[in-house]
Amino acid sequence: MDAQAANPPSEVATDALHGTPLDAPSAIQPGQSPQTPEVPKDSHWITILAMALFVIASLAIVAFLYYQNQQLKSMIASYQTPVASPTPSATVDPTSNWKTYTNDKYNFSFKYPGSEWGFSETNFTGSLNSYQLVNNVNKLVTIDVFVDNSWNGKGGVEKTQSNFTLSGIPAFRKSNPLGQNPPSEVIYVENNGKVLTIVLNYDDQTSIPEFDQILSTFKFLGTTPTSTCIPLPTCAYNQDPNVVCKIGEKPPDGGTWCPRPTPAY
Repeated sequence: MDAQAANPPSEVATDALHGTPLDAPSAIQPGQSPQTPEVPKDSHWITILAMALFVIASLAIVAFLYYQNQQLKSMIASYQTPVASPTPSATVDPTSNWKTYTNDKYNFSFKYPGSEWGFSETNFTGSLNSYQLVNNVNKLVTIDVFVDNSWNGKGGVEKTQSNFTLSGIPAFRKSNPLGQNPPSEVIYVENNGKVLTIVLNYDDQTSIPEFDQILSTFKFLGTTPTSTCIPLPTCAYNQDPNVVCKIGEKPPDGGTWCPRPTPAY
């Protein structure tokens, strides 16, 4: 038997699809250690880096928004003009430069504009004493003060009647409107047993507000004054029904209005 028959050729694995021989695994040579399969390295540090970048980015956004908010507040504050508190204005007394008449005998005083009115003691018959103010521009406008011992001859008005206050003392006021001869405003008041009658005679209703202002300065000496009322506007005395007079419930500067005079019929 020849050598070929004794050693038949070894079979080579072939690729079933293409019929090509497959590579046989390389034999481990003597003294060579077997190769260990390569294991992928650990990638957890990539996750840590990504989270750190996210935190840094978030902090940067928060810091930027805070800065923008502060800038916006500063801008708004620069546009806001501080409102100054109103300074209270001193109340000017329109009667501060008026003349003052004082009657020590009957304990009363009042002020009047000396440049516009002339004062005299008249002593009319029928009264204990009488005093008169005459308007320098219109002599028909006068203010008379009569002093009597009683309420007799006061047109039926009695001491118990009161619709007005003069220097803190109850008084009575009535109006004799235009059409009367003469038209007038009349005040009756008693103090220390004496009855005073104060009369404004006028031919124009514009004299009434100044009369009320003179009345507001009237004082009974030796008595404790109380707050006086504020004279009504001129239109309150207008007898023309076509004239509309709008008066607030209270005066604009506080206080109370003087009562509207009671017309005499």
